[in-house]
Amino acid sequence: MGRTGTYYLNNSGSRWVILTNGKRDSLTLLTKGGKTITRQVEFWSSFGNFATPYESLEEALQDVVKCNNTDYITVEGAYTCSKMRPGEFGGFAVFITEDDCEHFGTTSWLRGKLEEHRVRNN
Repeated sequence: MGRTGTYYLNNSGSRWVILTNGKRDSLTLLTKGGKTITRQVEFWSSFGNFATPYESLEEALQDVVKCNNTDYITVEGAYTCSKMRPGEFGGFAVFITEDDCEHFGTTSWLRGKLEEHRVRNN
């Protein structure tokens, strides 16, 4: 069983499509509702030396929600820096369900509030 691949370039970078015996490798998951999900495994050289069927962490976490006894996953994070620099601090939150990923970032929220204030006071 030899593993080969095809290398190609696209707008988001270069990648290998992993093949086993001439067929694309895939990952099949069983959802909590009994449905199967098949994800094609690709080698993304732009992300490092590993094979993944996912283009984003959110997509992978959506499959976790689909295949486990949970309705959602939340992620919170903070941006920090060792020096006081504008734009080097802030935070974010992500709420992930099997059908949607909602993002909230403090930087974009604050920019929106500043623009609202500017418009209201001019």
